[in-house]
Amino acid sequence: MRNVKKALGIVMILAMLLNVVALAAYAAIPSDTVCEVTVEADKATYAPGDEITLTIYGQTSSSCPGIEMAGQYIFGYDSAAIEPYSDSVDLTQHGFTAAPAHAAAFDNSMSQIALHHELIGMGTTVSNGDMMIGYFIAEDSATYVPAVAERVQLFSVKMRVSATAAPGDYTIAFNRASWDDGNCYIQDELADGLYGAGFCTPADLGYSESTMFAFKDVTIHVGAAGPVVDKAAQQVKFTPDGAGVADDFKLRVKSVITDADWDAYFANTGVASASTDAIQSVGIVAYKGTTGFDGDVAKGVVNGTPAANYEAAQTTYIQKADDASDAYFGAIINLKHSTCDYDITYMGFVKYLDDSGAPQVIFYPASYVAGVSTNYDMAKNAFLGA
Repeated sequence: MRNVKKALGIVMILAMLLNVVALAAYAAIPSDTVCEVTVEADKATYAPGDEITLTIYGQTSSSCPGIEMAGQYIFGYDSAAIEPYSDSVDLTQHGFTAAPAHAAAFDNSMSQIALHHELIGMGTTVSNGDMMIGYFIAEDSATYVPAVAERVQLFSVKMRVSATAAPGDYTIAFNRASWDDGNCYIQDELADGLYGAGFCTPADLGYSESTMFAFKDVTIHVGAAGPVVDKAAQQVKFTPDGAGVADDFKLRVKSVITDADWDAYFANTGVASASTDAIQSVGIVAYKGTTGFDGDVAKGVVNGTPAANYEAAQTTYIQKADDASDAYFGAIINLKHSTCDYDITYMGFVKYLDDSGAPQVIFYPASYVAGVSTNYDMAKNAFLGA
Protein backbone atom coordinates (compact mmCIF):
# COMPACT_ATOMS: atom_id res chain seq x y z
CA MET A 1 0.00 0.00 0.00
CA ARG A 2 2.89 2.33 0.73
CA ASN A 3 4.13 1.90 -2.86
CA VAL A 4 0.64 2.60 -4.21
CA LYS A 5 0.41 5.78 -2.18
CA LYS A 6 3.87 6.77 -3.38
CA ALA A 7 2.82 6.17 -7.00
CA LEU A 8 -0.35 8.18 -6.51
CA GLY A 9 1.69 10.97 -5.01
CA ILE A 10 3.94 11.02 -8.07
CA VAL A 11 0.91 11.10 -10.36
CA MET A 12 -0.55 14.04 -8.41
CA ILE A 13 2.76 15.90 -8.58
CA LEU A 14 2.94 15.31 -12.33
CA ALA A 15 -0.63 16.52 -12.72
CA MET A 16 0.18 19.67 -10.76
CA LEU A 17 3.26 20.25 -12.90
CA LEU A 18 1.22 19.84 -16.06
CA ASN A 19 -1.27 22.38 -14.77
CA VAL A 20 1.58 24.78 -14.07
CA VAL A 21 2.88 24.27 -17.62
CA ALA A 22 -0.60 24.87 -19.02
CA LEU A 23 -1.00 28.00 -16.94
CA ALA A 24 2.43 29.16 -18.06
CA ALA A 25 1.36 28.83 -21.69
CA TYR A 26 -1.64 31.07 -21.06
CA ALA A 27 0.40 33.43 -18.91
CA ALA A 28 2.74 34.03 -21.83
CA ILE A 29 0.10 36.37 -23.24
CA PRO A 30 -0.60 39.57 -21.27
CA SER A 31 -3.91 39.34 -19.48
CA ASP A 32 -5.42 42.28 -21.37
CA THR A 33 -4.34 41.02 -24.80
CA VAL A 34 -6.37 39.22 -27.45
CA CYS A 35 -3.48 38.26 -29.71
CA GLU A 36 0.30 38.28 -29.36
CA VAL A 37 2.41 38.35 -32.53
CA THR A 38 6.08 37.35 -32.46
CA VAL A 39 8.87 37.61 -35.03
CA GLU A 40 12.01 35.48 -34.78
CA ALA A 41 15.18 35.27 -36.89
CA ASP A 42 16.82 32.04 -38.03
CA LYS A 43 20.15 32.95 -36.40
CA ALA A 44 21.40 35.15 -33.59
CA THR A 45 24.53 36.35 -35.40
CA TYR A 46 24.98 37.39 -39.03
CA ALA A 47 27.74 38.73 -41.22
CA PRO A 48 27.33 41.55 -43.79
CA GLY A 49 25.57 40.25 -46.89
CA ASP A 50 23.86 37.34 -45.08
CA GLU A 51 20.23 36.45 -45.65
CA ILE A 52 17.82 36.75 -42.71
CA THR A 53 14.81 34.46 -42.52
CA LEU A 54 12.07 35.94 -40.33
CA THR A 55 9.33 33.68 -39.00
CA ILE A 56 6.11 35.18 -37.67
CA TYR A 57 4.03 33.46 -34.99
CA GLY A 58 0.66 34.20 -33.41
CA GLN A 59 -0.91 33.23 -30.11
CA THR A 60 -4.39 34.14 -28.87
CA SER A 61 -6.23 34.33 -25.59
CA SER A 62 -9.18 32.10 -24.74
CA SER A 63 -11.52 34.84 -25.99
CA CYS A 64 -10.22 34.43 -29.55
CA PRO A 65 -9.05 30.85 -29.98
CA GLY A 66 -8.23 30.96 -33.69
CA ILE A 67 -5.80 32.91 -35.85
CA GLU A 68 -5.14 33.46 -39.55
CA MET A 69 -2.12 34.96 -41.24
CA ALA A 70 -4.09 37.32 -43.50
CA GLY A 71 -3.38 41.01 -43.04
CA GLN A 72 -0.61 43.58 -43.06
CA TYR A 73 2.69 42.90 -41.33
CA ILE A 74 4.85 46.01 -41.24
CA PHE A 75 8.34 46.16 -39.77
CA GLY A 76 10.69 48.98 -38.89
CA TYR A 77 14.42 48.42 -39.26
CA ASP A 78 17.72 50.27 -39.49
CA SER A 79 18.32 50.74 -43.21
CA ALA A 80 22.04 51.27 -42.62
CA ALA A 81 22.35 47.61 -41.63
CA ILE A 82 19.27 45.77 -42.94
CA GLU A 83 17.51 45.85 -46.30
CA PRO A 84 14.64 44.16 -48.17
CA TYR A 85 15.48 40.80 -49.71
CA SER A 86 14.20 42.02 -53.07
CA ASP A 87 12.85 45.22 -54.63
CA SER A 88 10.07 43.26 -56.30
CA VAL A 89 6.46 43.86 -55.26
CA ASP A 90 5.84 40.13 -55.65
CA LEU A 91 6.06 38.61 -52.20
CA THR A 92 7.23 35.30 -53.65
CA GLN A 93 10.48 37.10 -54.49
CA HIS A 94 11.00 37.72 -50.77
CA GLY A 95 11.29 34.10 -49.77
CA PHE A 96 7.68 33.97 -48.57
CA THR A 97 6.63 30.59 -47.18
CA ALA A 98 3.23 29.93 -45.66
CA ALA A 99 3.27 27.65 -42.63
CA PRO A 100 1.90 24.14 -43.33
CA ALA A 101 -1.27 24.85 -41.38
CA HIS A 102 -2.05 27.77 -43.68
CA ALA A 103 -0.57 26.58 -46.95
CA ALA A 104 -3.73 24.78 -48.10
CA ALA A 105 -5.78 27.96 -47.68
CA PHE A 106 -3.25 30.20 -49.36
CA ASP A 107 -3.75 31.35 -52.94
CA ASN A 108 -0.30 31.62 -54.49
CA SER A 109 -1.43 33.98 -57.25
CA MET A 110 0.17 37.36 -57.90
CA SER A 111 -3.04 39.10 -56.90
CA GLN A 112 -3.02 37.49 -53.47
CA ILE A 113 0.53 38.17 -52.38
CA ALA A 114 2.31 41.45 -52.71
CA LEU A 115 4.84 43.66 -51.04
CA HIS A 116 3.18 47.06 -50.80
CA HIS A 117 5.62 49.93 -51.02
CA GLU A 118 2.93 52.61 -51.40
CA LEU A 119 0.77 51.30 -48.57
CA ILE A 120 3.37 51.86 -45.90
CA GLY A 121 5.43 54.60 -47.50
CA MET A 122 8.53 52.51 -47.97
CA GLY A 123 11.53 54.77 -48.39
CA THR A 124 10.31 57.28 -45.82
CA THR A 125 11.55 57.45 -42.27
CA VAL A 126 9.46 56.78 -39.19
CA SER A 127 9.78 58.37 -35.78
CA ASN A 128 12.81 56.32 -34.72
CA GLY A 129 14.70 57.06 -37.93
CA ASP A 130 14.34 53.53 -39.24
CA MET A 131 12.83 52.45 -42.54
CA MET A 132 9.66 50.44 -42.98
CA ILE A 133 8.75 47.43 -45.08
CA GLY A 134 5.30 45.86 -45.20
CA TYR A 135 3.81 42.58 -46.33
CA PHE A 136 0.15 42.33 -47.27
CA ILE A 137 -1.08 38.74 -47.21
CA ALA A 138 -4.49 37.38 -48.19
CA GLU A 139 -5.76 33.83 -47.89
CA ASP A 140 -8.32 32.42 -50.28
CA SER A 141 -10.57 30.95 -47.60
CA ALA A 142 -11.46 31.58 -43.97
CA THR A 143 -9.22 28.91 -42.46
CA TYR A 144 -7.87 29.51 -39.01
CA VAL A 145 -5.67 27.54 -36.63
CA PRO A 146 -6.28 27.07 -32.88
CA ALA A 147 -3.75 29.24 -31.07
CA VAL A 148 -4.70 29.31 -27.41
CA ALA A 149 -2.49 26.80 -25.62
CA GLU A 150 0.57 27.66 -27.71
CA ARG A 151 1.61 29.93 -30.52
CA VAL A 152 1.31 28.81 -34.12
CA GLN A 153 3.57 29.58 -37.05
CA LEU A 154 1.99 31.86 -39.65
CA PHE A 155 4.59 32.46 -42.36
CA SER A 156 8.24 33.31 -43.03
CA VAL A 157 9.90 35.94 -45.23
CA LYS A 158 13.46 37.02 -45.93
CA MET A 159 15.45 40.21 -45.47
CA ARG A 160 19.17 40.79 -45.87
CA VAL A 161 22.06 42.26 -43.90
CA SER A 162 23.57 45.14 -45.87
CA ALA A 163 27.00 44.49 -47.31
CA THR A 164 28.25 47.63 -45.52
CA ALA A 165 26.56 46.93 -42.17
CA ALA A 166 28.68 47.90 -39.17
CA PRO A 167 29.05 45.37 -36.34
CA GLY A 168 26.40 45.77 -33.65
CA ASP A 169 22.91 44.79 -32.49
CA TYR A 170 19.90 45.66 -34.66
CA THR A 171 16.20 45.29 -33.93
CA ILE A 172 13.55 44.36 -36.49
CA ALA A 173 10.36 45.62 -34.87
CA PHE A 174 6.68 45.48 -35.60
CA ASN A 175 5.39 48.94 -36.46
CA ARG A 176 2.74 49.31 -33.73
CA ALA A 177 1.12 52.30 -35.41
CA SER A 178 0.20 50.18 -38.43
CA TRP A 179 -1.89 47.76 -36.39
CA ASP A 180 -5.07 49.79 -36.52
CA ASP A 181 -6.93 48.10 -39.37
CA GLY A 182 -6.81 45.06 -41.60
CA ASN A 183 -4.15 43.27 -39.56
CA CYS A 184 -3.81 39.73 -38.25
CA TYR A 185 -7.24 38.21 -38.75
CA ILE A 186 -8.25 36.39 -35.55
CA GLN A 187 -11.55 34.86 -34.40
CA ASP A 188 -13.52 34.84 -31.20
CA GLU A 189 -15.42 31.87 -29.79
CA LEU A 190 -18.40 32.71 -32.03
CA ALA A 191 -16.11 32.61 -35.10
CA ASP A 192 -16.68 36.33 -35.66
CA GLY A 193 -13.83 38.11 -37.35
CA LEU A 194 -11.72 40.56 -35.39
CA TYR A 195 -9.25 42.76 -37.24
CA GLY A 196 -7.14 45.55 -35.85
CA ALA A 197 -8.55 48.15 -33.49
CA GLY A 198 -10.15 50.10 -36.32
CA PHE A 199 -12.43 47.21 -37.30
CA CYS A 200 -13.45 45.48 -34.10
CA THR A 201 -15.20 46.11 -30.82
CA PRO A 202 -12.77 44.66 -28.28
CA ALA A 203 -14.70 46.29 -25.46
CA ASP A 204 -17.37 43.64 -25.99
CA LEU A 205 -14.77 41.09 -24.92
CA GLY A 206 -13.39 43.24 -22.13
CA TYR A 207 -10.23 44.40 -23.87
CA SER A 208 -8.79 47.83 -24.42
CA GLU A 209 -8.08 48.80 -28.02
CA SER A 210 -4.60 49.96 -27.07
CA THR A 211 -3.64 46.58 -25.61
CA MET A 212 -5.60 44.27 -27.89
CA PHE A 213 -2.39 43.21 -29.65
CA ALA A 214 0.96 42.50 -28.02
CA PHE A 215 4.23 42.22 -29.91
CA LYS A 216 7.61 40.55 -29.51
CA ASP A 217 10.33 41.94 -31.76
CA VAL A 218 13.69 40.38 -32.63
CA THR A 219 17.21 41.72 -32.20
CA ILE A 220 20.04 40.28 -34.28
CA HIS A 221 23.76 40.72 -33.95
CA VAL A 222 25.87 41.65 -36.96
CA GLY A 223 29.47 40.57 -36.56
CA ALA A 224 32.51 41.50 -38.56
CA ALA A 225 32.56 40.91 -42.30
CA GLY A 226 33.88 37.38 -41.87
CA PRO A 227 37.07 35.57 -42.84
CA VAL A 228 38.75 36.04 -46.21
CA VAL A 229 40.60 33.48 -48.31
CA ASP A 230 42.92 34.85 -51.00
CA LYS A 231 45.09 33.60 -53.84
CA ALA A 232 48.77 33.07 -53.07
CA ALA A 233 50.13 31.25 -56.14
CA GLN A 234 49.23 28.94 -59.01
CA GLN A 235 51.08 26.38 -61.10
CA VAL A 236 50.18 24.42 -64.22
CA LYS A 237 52.14 21.18 -64.52
CA PHE A 238 52.46 19.46 -67.91
CA THR A 239 53.85 16.13 -69.07
CA PRO A 240 56.10 16.26 -72.18
CA ASP A 241 54.79 14.33 -75.17
CA GLY A 242 57.10 14.48 -78.16
CA ALA A 243 57.40 18.09 -79.28
CA GLY A 244 54.31 19.05 -77.28
CA VAL A 245 52.57 18.12 -74.07
CA ALA A 246 50.18 15.36 -73.07
CA ASP A 247 46.45 16.01 -72.94
CA ASP A 248 46.43 15.53 -69.17
CA PHE A 249 47.71 18.36 -67.01
CA LYS A 250 47.53 19.44 -63.38
CA LEU A 251 46.35 22.75 -61.97
CA ARG A 252 47.82 23.47 -58.55
CA VAL A 253 46.60 26.48 -56.57
CA LYS A 254 47.96 27.80 -53.28
CA SER A 255 45.66 29.95 -51.13
CA VAL A 256 46.10 31.87 -47.90
CA ILE A 257 44.15 32.82 -44.77
CA THR A 258 45.74 35.67 -42.81
CA ASP A 259 46.82 35.03 -39.26
CA ALA A 260 44.40 37.74 -38.07
CA ASP A 261 41.41 36.01 -39.68
CA TRP A 262 42.60 32.64 -38.44
CA ASP A 263 42.68 33.89 -34.86
CA ALA A 264 39.38 35.79 -35.16
CA TYR A 265 37.24 33.15 -36.84
CA PHE A 266 38.75 29.70 -36.52
CA ALA A 267 39.47 29.26 -32.82
CA ASN A 268 38.38 25.61 -32.83
CA THR A 269 40.10 24.53 -36.02
CA GLY A 270 41.64 21.10 -35.69
CA VAL A 271 39.16 19.91 -33.08
CA ALA A 272 37.26 17.04 -34.68
CA SER A 273 34.14 17.55 -32.57
CA ALA A 274 33.98 21.33 -32.97
CA SER A 275 30.51 22.51 -33.94
CA THR A 276 31.37 26.20 -34.41
CA ASP A 277 34.28 28.23 -35.80
CA ALA A 278 35.66 25.09 -37.41
CA ILE A 279 37.08 24.63 -40.91
CA GLN A 280 35.59 21.56 -42.56
CA SER A 281 37.65 21.56 -45.76
CA VAL A 282 39.60 23.84 -48.10
CA GLY A 283 40.52 23.66 -51.76
CA ILE A 284 39.68 24.97 -55.22
CA VAL A 285 36.76 24.78 -57.65
CA ALA A 286 37.63 24.81 -61.36
CA TYR A 287 35.18 25.74 -64.11
CA LYS A 288 35.66 24.57 -67.71
CA GLY A 289 32.56 26.02 -69.38
CA THR A 290 31.79 29.10 -71.46
CA THR A 291 29.16 31.02 -69.50
CA GLY A 292 31.25 32.29 -66.61
CA PHE A 293 31.94 31.18 -63.05
CA ASP A 294 28.75 30.96 -60.95
CA GLY A 295 29.44 31.25 -57.22
CA ASP A 296 26.14 29.67 -56.13
CA VAL A 297 26.68 26.66 -58.39
CA ALA A 298 30.27 26.37 -57.19
CA LYS A 299 29.11 26.36 -53.55
CA GLY A 300 26.80 23.48 -54.41
CA VAL A 301 29.75 21.58 -55.91
CA VAL A 302 31.75 22.16 -52.73
CA ASN A 303 28.80 20.81 -50.72
CA GLY A 304 28.57 17.67 -52.85
CA THR A 305 26.13 18.62 -55.64
CA PRO A 306 27.71 17.87 -59.05
CA ALA A 307 27.38 20.43 -61.85
CA ALA A 308 28.37 20.32 -65.50
CA ASN A 309 31.85 21.73 -66.23
CA TYR A 310 32.68 22.16 -62.51
CA GLU A 311 35.21 20.16 -60.56
CA ALA A 312 36.39 20.58 -56.97
CA ALA A 313 39.48 19.41 -55.15
CA GLN A 314 39.24 19.42 -51.36
CA THR A 315 41.73 18.81 -48.59
CA THR A 316 41.87 19.22 -44.82
CA TYR A 317 45.62 19.91 -44.74
CA ILE A 318 46.55 23.48 -43.85
CA GLN A 319 50.12 24.66 -43.25
CA LYS A 320 50.72 27.20 -40.49
CA ALA A 321 54.34 27.58 -39.49
CA ASP A 322 53.67 29.13 -36.07
CA ASP A 323 51.08 31.07 -34.08
CA ALA A 324 51.97 34.34 -35.82
CA SER A 325 52.12 33.01 -39.40
CA ASP A 326 49.50 33.09 -42.10
CA ALA A 327 47.83 29.79 -42.98
CA TYR A 328 48.38 28.26 -46.43
CA PHE A 329 46.76 25.37 -48.23
CA GLY A 330 47.12 23.90 -51.68
CA ALA A 331 44.92 21.77 -53.89
CA ILE A 332 45.47 20.03 -57.22
CA ILE A 333 42.92 19.27 -59.94
CA ASN A 334 43.69 16.81 -62.74
CA LEU A 335 42.34 18.09 -66.07
CA LYS A 336 42.34 17.27 -69.76
CA HIS A 337 42.88 19.97 -72.34
CA SER A 338 40.54 18.15 -74.72
CA THR A 339 37.63 18.76 -72.35
CA CYS A 340 38.45 22.43 -71.82
CA ASP A 341 37.13 24.57 -74.66
CA TYR A 342 38.28 27.74 -72.95
CA ASP A 343 40.69 28.83 -70.27
CA ILE A 344 40.26 27.30 -66.84
CA THR A 345 38.53 29.57 -64.33
CA TYR A 346 38.85 28.74 -60.65
CA MET A 347 38.25 29.94 -57.12
CA GLY A 348 39.90 28.94 -53.87
CA PHE A 349 37.42 28.19 -51.08
CA VAL A 350 37.09 27.56 -47.36
CA LYS A 351 34.17 25.52 -46.06
CA TYR A 352 33.55 26.14 -42.36
CA LEU A 353 31.00 26.38 -39.53
CA ASP A 354 30.46 29.93 -38.31
CA ASP A 355 30.09 30.99 -34.68
CA SER A 356 26.42 29.99 -34.68
CA GLY A 357 27.18 26.55 -36.12
CA ALA A 358 25.80 27.36 -39.58
CA PRO A 359 27.77 25.99 -42.58
CA GLN A 360 29.45 28.60 -44.79
CA VAL A 361 31.48 28.50 -48.00
CA ILE A 362 33.63 31.50 -48.93
CA PHE A 363 35.62 32.15 -52.12
CA TYR A 364 38.29 34.65 -53.09
CA PRO A 365 37.40 38.34 -52.57
CA ALA A 366 35.10 40.34 -54.83
CA SER A 367 38.07 41.42 -56.94
CA TYR A 368 37.98 37.87 -58.32
CA VAL A 369 34.21 37.85 -58.77
CA ALA A 370 34.47 36.22 -62.22
CA GLY A 371 37.06 33.72 -61.07
CA VAL A 372 40.78 33.57 -61.68
CA SER A 373 41.65 32.57 -65.22
CA THR A 374 44.51 30.37 -66.30
CA ASN A 375 45.43 30.77 -69.97
CA TYR A 376 46.29 27.26 -71.13
CA ASP A 377 48.24 28.22 -74.25
CA MET A 378 50.42 30.74 -72.43
CA ALA A 379 51.18 28.25 -69.65
CA LYS A 380 51.96 25.50 -72.22
CA ASN A 381 54.23 27.73 -74.28
CA ALA A 382 56.08 28.87 -71.18
CA PHE A 383 56.62 25.22 -70.19
CA LEU A 384 57.87 24.23 -73.65
CA GLY A 385 60.16 27.25 -73.83
CA ALA A 386 61.74 26.67 -70.44
